[in-house]
Order: sequence, then C-alpha cells, then structure tokens
Amino acid sequence: MNLTIEQNGIITCVVNAKSGEIIKINAFAGTGKTFILIQIAKALPQKRILYLAFNNSIVAESKRKFPKNVHIFTTHSLAYKAIVKNKIVGDDYKPIEVASILKIDIEKAHGALKILNSFFNSSKEKIPLGGDENQYAIRLYEKMENGEIPITHSYYLKKFQLLKNHGLDKYDLVLLDEAQDTNDVVLDIFLKTKGIKVLVGDTHQAIYGFRGANDAMSKIKADHSFYLSTTFRCSKPVVDMANFVLKHFKGEKVPIVSLATGSPENNSSAVIARTNAKIIEVLGETAKNYKLLKNPKAIFGLPFAIDSFLNGKKEKVGENFKWLLSFKDEEELKEYAATTNDIELSGSISVAKRYGKRLGWLYKTASKAYHSANLENRVHLVTAHISKGLEFDAISIENDFPALDAIFADTKEGKMNPIEEANLYYVTLTRAKWFIEDNSKNSKFFILE
Repeated sequence: MNLTIEQNGIITCVVNAKSGEIIKINAFAGTGKTFILIQIAKALPQKRILYLAFNNSIVAESKRKFPKNVHIFTTHSLAYKAIVKNKIVGDDYKPIEVASILKIDIEKAHGALKILNSFFNSSKEKIPLGGDENQYAIRLYEKMENGEIPITHSYYLKKFQLLKNHGLDKYDLVLLDEAQDTNDVVLDIFLKTKGIKVLVGDTHQAIYGFRGANDAMSKIKADHSFYLSTTFRCSKPVVDMANFVLKHFKGEKVPIVSLATGSPENNSSAVIARTNAKIIEVLGETAKNYKLLKNPKAIFGLPFAIDSFLNGKKEKVGENFKWLLSFKDEEELKEYAATTNDIELSGSISVAKRYGKRLGWLYKTASKAYHSANLENRVHLVTAHISKGLEFDAISIENDFPALDAIFADTKEGKMNPIEEANLYYVTLTRAKWFIEDNSKNSKFFILE
C-alpha cells in the first residue's frame, strides 16, 4: 500500500526525531490512526517502543498487528504491576460507603469523593488543604495508604504517577493512543518518559470530559505537529456533513478528504441515540430485531429509580440514586433537570412516566437484545458514546441530539458543554461509511446546504 504525503511526513519526522521531542498527530475519523503507528514501529525495528493503549481490547487487538519490538500496555496494567502487589483492590467507593467509613453524612461524603477523584485524575502531588470535605478526602486517601480499606484502580494509577522512577525510561519511543481522552494523571506519566514521545488522537472526538478526561491534543505544545486528514472509511457525503460541523462549530480549518473506495454492502447498520432514555423509547416503540451494544443495567438504572421515586417507593430507589430523595416532588425534579440542561435526566423522567410498569418488560427485551449472539439481519442499537470506534454502512441518528446552534448560543449558567456536544455529534456522523438518516435537529444544516 502506498503511503500518503501526510503519512510519509510523519514517519520521516519520527525517524529523525531526538530523544525527548514531542510529536503530535491529529488524526480525523477513519484516517488510519492504527496504521500510522504500525508504520512508525516498522520504520524503527531496532528501537524499543512502548505503546500506551486506551483499553484492554485495544491491547489484545494491537498485539496481533504490531511488530515484536513494540511493548503494548494500558497505563493501568503498568501501574497494577508496580503498585498493587498484595493490596486488595475494590470498586470505586459510593457516597453511602464513604459516609459509613468516615462517620459523616451523605452530602459531605459526596463532596469528599469529588475532591478525591479530582486529585486521582490530576497531575498534582497532594490533595489541596481546604475545608472539611478536603480533610475527609485526605482521611479516605490515608485509609487506603494504610491498608485499612481496599484501594481502587484510580488509587494505584495515581501512586504509579507519583513514583520517581516508573521504569519506562528504557524505551526509545513512547506512543500514546486516544490522547484526546487522556486525563492529566496518564498524561503526566507519558510526559515524564525520556524517549521520543508521539501522541495520537482526534481533538474533535474528545467526549469524556465528564469522566475527568482533558484533551491532550489541544493542551500539549509539541515540537512537531501533523494532521491525518484523508479518511479511508467515510464516503464524500458523510465527510461533507462532518466538515460542516467542524468548520462552523469548531473553527477547524483543515478539511477531511475522502478516499473511501468500493461500494456499500449494506451488511451493517445502526440506530444511534444521544441518551439511554431514547434507547428505551426505541425498544418500546419499534419492533425491529435489534442488537443492543450497551448493558441494560446501565441503561435502565435511572428510569427504574425515578419510577420508584414518582410512586413513593423510596426504599426501591437504590443506593446509586439516593440523590433523588433530596427532591420534594416530580415538579422540583423536572425543574432541576431543565435548569441544569440534563437531557439524560429529563429523558429518564419522561420514560419513567410513559412506560411505568412496562419498564420491567422492556428491560427483559433489552437483555435479550444485549446477550444475543445472532447478528444476522440485526440493526445495532447504541448510544453515541458507545458507538465510538465502531463503523457501519448506514446509520440512523435519533432525535434526542440537541441543536448545536442553540447550545452554542446559550449563555445561561448550567448550560450544556457545546464543544463536547459538537464532538459527540461529529463522532456519531463518522460512524457511517455510506448513508446517514439524520432525525436530529441538526439535520436542518444539511437540508439548507
């Protein structure tokens, strides 16, 4: 396969780079991000290369594709080996658990957890001193340190970041994948390595800010910066829509160019929703043979809890949703959802009221669609966040995506994050190879074009 001018330029730069230099590759959707990393590795067969992958599935897939001189890990797996040893690792703590451990009320426990998780995701060396909640966060951290309570995955990653020697300086080259979704603790580990540093990602696919991710593609100043702008996945009509969004809402000056070849086989299709609540609506209103790609437990948890709240069954709300009990009634909850522009909460209230007792039946339907191994003639049903990394011949976009022009113009406090919403819509568009049926409010842009 002949390399493009962009690909050749990147490889030449990495081959000639000096130790410690930072090279940034902004790779649009479908432009061959994995391919360029493999070509870089092949061009440097004598070098020891570390590839920091985003998750374990990427690790497993990459080990089959990359040459032997590339060592492939997630940062969590490196941290686990260095830190955990004989320690007990548990799940993230819930406010109710912290309240019990520290003998404090739920609100203070919630605040302490927020401060602790912010510290875990940061490059800071210490939890900042402050009010009571900061002190509670420090006490919880110390209990993990002393082995009084199980540590968490975020804890041992943080401890790895704080090590003076990570053992990563033996690598001549370090590749950081999905850099747009990297939090500051991972970024600090990456930047402290001494070899050539290559970070790869798509700044327009940064959609996990709510989890503490901090787009390294925008944040880091590199010695050399490149674009991969030629997509081999998306056809020109799809690219035209993506370019419109990036130009008008993100100010992107580099257009994506399509070199997609072949013809649509119509072997794969998907319905993509913005919210979990819309997934439930689709299951409730259509009789298609769906393959659900998100665990029903994550989809139905909030609507089930709201249904219990609305019907006065406080004992069935569940620990994860006890915050619902702080609201007086349905109207107060609706007002909160509207004020904070929480479209997931608003949608879940609507779903709970609309389906009520049918939620249990819909959950069983969703479970069958999720666990089914038979994909023949099935339409994939997925949220926009889960769709990232997937591709389909055709997609249908649901109507729960917000109008981008409206949220970019919104100046109210508590507004939605316009950049992240534009990114999420761009991610959704670029899951399609050939065809898009857009039922969202954003379809008006393309009707006018």
